[in-house]
Amino acid sequence: MKLSNLTFAINYNSYENDVVNDFYIKALSNAKNYDRVSAYFDSKILALYATAIENIYNINGKIRFIFSQELTDEDFNLMLSGYTKRSEEVLMENFKRFELTELEKNKLSNLAFLIEQGVVDIKIAFTKSGILHDKFGLIYNDDDYIFFRGSNNETVASIKSNHESFEVSCSWYNEPLENQKINKAITTFSEMWNNICYGMCVVNVPEVLKNELAKYNKGKIIFNPDYFNAVVADLNEYNVFVVRNNLEYHYEFDKDFDYKNYIKKYVSKIENNIIYFDNRINYLTINNIIKKFEESQAYNNYNFIVTKRLRDYLEEKNIQIDKRKELGKLIKTQALEVSSEFDKFKIVVDNEMTRKLRDKQMWDSFFIVNMIKSANYSVPGAGKTSIVYGAFSYLNSKNINLIDKIIMIGPKNSFKSWKDEFVKCFGLKKKLNVLNIQDSKFNNAKDKISALRFDSANKNLILINYDLLPTLSDVLNEIIDSRVLLVFDEVHKVKAIGGVWATEALDISKNAKYKVILTGTPMPNSYLDLYNQLNILFTDEYKTFFKFSISDLKNPSEAMIKKINYAIYPFFCRTTKKDLMIPKPNEDIKIISWMNENERTLFSILRKKYSKNGLTLYIRLLQASTNPKLLLGNLDSNILSDMFSLEEDDFEDNVFETYNINQFNILETDEINLIKEMDMTTKFWDSINLVKKLVMEGKQVLVWAIFVNTIDRFKEELQKIGISAAVIYGQTPLNERELLIEEFKAKHVQVIITNPHTLAESVSLHETCHDAVYLEYSFNLTHMLQSKDRINRLGLDDNQYTQYYYMFLYNSNPDEDSIDLKTYDRLKEKENEMIKAIEGDYLEAVNFDMLEDIIKILNIK
Repeated sequence: MKLSNLTFAINYNSYENDVVNDFYIKALSNAKNYDRVSAYFDSKILALYATAIENIYNINGKIRFIFSQELTDEDFNLMLSGYTKRSEEVLMENFKRFELTELEKNKLSNLAFLIEQGVVDIKIAFTKSGILHDKFGLIYNDDDYIFFRGSNNETVASIKSNHESFEVSCSWYNEPLENQKINKAITTFSEMWNNICYGMCVVNVPEVLKNELAKYNKGKIIFNPDYFNAVVADLNEYNVFVVRNNLEYHYEFDKDFDYKNYIKKYVSKIENNIIYFDNRINYLTINNIIKKFEESQAYNNYNFIVTKRLRDYLEEKNIQIDKRKELGKLIKTQALEVSSEFDKFKIVVDNEMTRKLRDKQMWDSFFIVNMIKSANYSVPGAGKTSIVYGAFSYLNSKNINLIDKIIMIGPKNSFKSWKDEFVKCFGLKKKLNVLNIQDSKFNNAKDKISALRFDSANKNLILINYDLLPTLSDVLNEIIDSRVLLVFDEVHKVKAIGGVWATEALDISKNAKYKVILTGTPMPNSYLDLYNQLNILFTDEYKTFFKFSISDLKNPSEAMIKKINYAIYPFFCRTTKKDLMIPKPNEDIKIISWMNENERTLFSILRKKYSKNGLTLYIRLLQASTNPKLLLGNLDSNILSDMFSLEEDDFEDNVFETYNINQFNILETDEINLIKEMDMTTKFWDSINLVKKLVMEGKQVLVWAIFVNTIDRFKEELQKIGISAAVIYGQTPLNERELLIEEFKAKHVQVIITNPHTLAESVSLHETCHDAVYLEYSFNLTHMLQSKDRINRLGLDDNQYTQYYYMFLYNSNPDEDSIDLKTYDRLKEKENEMIKAIEGDYLEAVNFDMLEDIIKILNIK
C-alpha cells in the first residue's frame, strides 16, 4: 500500500497513543526507507520494530540511523582526526549496559544481520560538551514522505515509559509550510550523514562495535522473534486463519479439552505444526476460537499470541453490531447524544460539497458513515444518490481519509445519474474520475476485466451493471477492499435467493467494510426480499444476529413480522417526500378516447377468444388499446420483461408454461384481415394531439408506453408534424441514452417516448419537464411510481407544477371495452397501499399477485 493511502494524526504521545503500532509499524510496514536521528541509542532498539524491519528487508529497502554520543572537549577535538580509544570505550559501555534476554538476543541478531546485508547502516554523531538533541525521522518511498520531530528518542524507555510526544507532517497533503519542514529535514539528514554539519563529527560505527554485534549474527533474519516459544494466531498470505505451534516442546492439541470440544470442528488440516482453519468461517467465529485458545493457555501453561495482522483484520471486520444497533436508533431519532458528532460531521460535508444537503439528507449521510453497513429505503426522488455522496465526501475528506472510491452496482440506466449527481454535488471541489464499465471502448469481457484490474486504482467512481456480475465477480473481489464504499442501487433487483445475481452480489460483498444498499421499494414481493439484502450487508453477522430462516421470512406470522421489524429498524434509514417538502403533483388528468366501430368489434373478439387464459387476454387487450397490429405477433419473454420488469431469475418460474400464454394464440383469417385494415387506435391519435398541444404551449413532454413498435410509431407521427422527439428503450445503447437525455434537458428535444422498464429508475428530468403522458401502462405499480418520480423529485421548485395525463380507450359496454380504466383504478388502489407501506418506519410487505391483479382488472373468476 502507498503511504499516501494511510491516515496519520498530526501529533502522537505515548500516554494517549499506541505509538509503536499506530505510528511506527503502520508507517514502516508500508515504506521502503527510514532515516532516523536520535539523541540516545541502546541495544534493545530493534525490539520495537521487528514487523516493520521485516517489510523493509523483504523489499530491499534501506534504514539509516544517526545516534549521538557525548565526549569531552578534548576527546571531541581528537575525533576530528579519527576515533580515539575513549570514544570506543563510551560506545561499548552504552552497548553493554543491558542484560539481554534470549528474545532480545534474537532481535540483536537481526540488527547484526541487517547491517551485514547492507539494509541497516548506523553512524554516530560525536559532539562536545553535550549531545545531539535534534530528534527527527523520515519514512518514505517514491514521492511520499512522512516527517516527524519531537521529544522521543529511539529507545524502549522513551516510547514505553517516558511521556514523549512528536508532530507529524505528510507530503501528500501538499501544505506549503509542512512541505518546507520535510525538505529541510531531507537536507539536514543528508548533511549530517555526509559529515558536513558544523559542531559535530559523524562517523561510521567503529570496527570494535561491529565485531561485538557480529557475535550475535545467526546468518539470517529471524522473522517475528516475538513469537518464539508460543502458539501464534495469524493470517497467512492467502488470508486464511491459521494457528502456528512454535512451542519448543511437543504439545498435542488433540488432548486439549477446549480444542477437542470447541475448536477442532473448524479445522481443515494440520501441517508442519500449523493449524489451518476452514476459510469460510467468519470473523465472529475466529474471535470465539481465539477466546478458547486464551482460556486454554491459562491452564495448559503456554504463551498464546495474536498477531497485529490478525488483530487489524478482526478490527476492520468488526462493526460491533450490538453497539451499532443502539447507535442507529439514536441517529434515526436525532438524539441529543449524537448531536455534537453530527455537527462536526456537517461541517466537514458542507466544506467538501458544493451542493448543500437538506437536514434530513444530512442525517441519512451521517447514518451511512456511522453505521458502516446500512440500508437506505428512501422513496424514489428523495435524493438517495446525493445522500451517498454526502457520506463519501466525509469518508474521502483529507483529514478522515478512510475511503478512496465508490463502486456502484446498479441498473445501466442509473449510470448517468451517478455521474451527473457527482458533478452537481462536488462541483470544482472534487474531480470526477469515473470508470464506466459500459463505456463503448470496452468491447468485450476481457477489456472490462482488464480495465477493472489495471485502471481502477485512481478512480473515485466505478459503475457496474447487475447483469455483468457473473462475468466480473473475480476481478471485483480483487479490487473491493476496506477503502471502497460499496453501493447496491435498486437492490430490490437482487431478489431471487440462490439466483445468479444474488450469488455474485453476496460474493463480492464480503471484502467491503463500508456498504450501503438503496431502494425505494425494499419488499416488492414479501419479507423474503430482505434475505439477500441483509446478507449482502451483514455477510458475517446474519447467522448470529438476525437469524431469520427462509421460512421465517416467506410466510411470517404477526409475531414474526414484529420481530423482523424490531431487528432491522436500527439498520435502515428512510426519507419521504413529505420530509423534503417536495411539491405534490396536480390531480391526474384523465382523457377518454371513445372507441370506433372497428375497435369495438376487435375488443369483443379478443374477450371471447382469450377468455380461458387471463394473462394472455390481459396482454392482448393492452396491445390492442393502442396498436392492434401487435396482435399479429407471438408473445415472448421480452414482452413480459417490458411489462412486468421480470429479471434474470424470474423466468425460473417458467411463466409461459405456468399460464400457457401462447396456447390460444391462433387468429382466424377474418380476424387477421380486420386487424390489417386497422391503424393505430383513437387513443393513440388523441395522445398525439395532446402532446402537440403541450409542445405548442412551450412545454416538454415525457410519453410513457410499453411496446417498442408503439414507441417508434409515436416518434414517427410527431416528426411528421414538426415536433422533435427521441425514443429510449432497451435496445438503445447506454451512451446514446445519455446523449438523448442531455439533449432533452437542454431543450433541443421536445419529447421523449420511453418505457418504464428502461427509464423508470434513477433518471432526473424534473428541471425542464413537468408533463408526462401515459399512453400505455400495465398494473406494475413499481413502474408507475418510479416513472412518476422522473419529474416529481427533490430539487423541484416550490412553485412548480407536476402534471400526469392518463389516456383511456373506452367503451361503455364491458364486453367490448379495453382495460385502461380498470388498470388505472387498480394502480391507484395499489398506490394507496404502497404509500402507507413506504412512508413510515415500519417495514411492510405489499405483495401484489399478478393473477390477483388480472382477476380484478378483467373482472373474472
